[in-house]
Amino acid sequence: MTAETTQLQSGTKLLRVVEALAGYAVTGISNKALAAGLELDNAFITRAMQSLIEFGWARKDESSGLFHPTPRMGQVFVRVLNDFAKAERRHEDLKAAFSTHS
Repeated sequence: MTAETTQLQSGTKLLRVVEALAGYAVTGISNKALAAGLELDNAFITRAMQSLIEFGWARKDESSGLFHPTPRMGQVFVRVLNDFAKAERRHEDLKAAFSTHS
């Protein structure tokens, strides 16, 4: 297995963690539950959560030990929706320009 393949597999697993974590904004989730639910080893989940915390996409509730997504994670998805809205506005402007000049 090449280093590139290993990196791709790690990236894919990390994205699976992000998707799973997104469903626990209110309740939070433990490393153990993430590992079991995603069928990944605990060590990988620990490293993934450290990376997500460092990047600002996750936080650990020290009183419960559970992990939650942060608003920063959600902002990425809002940016996607905003880009679609911007494209729709451009499309409407083009339609209006064609209607006006007919």
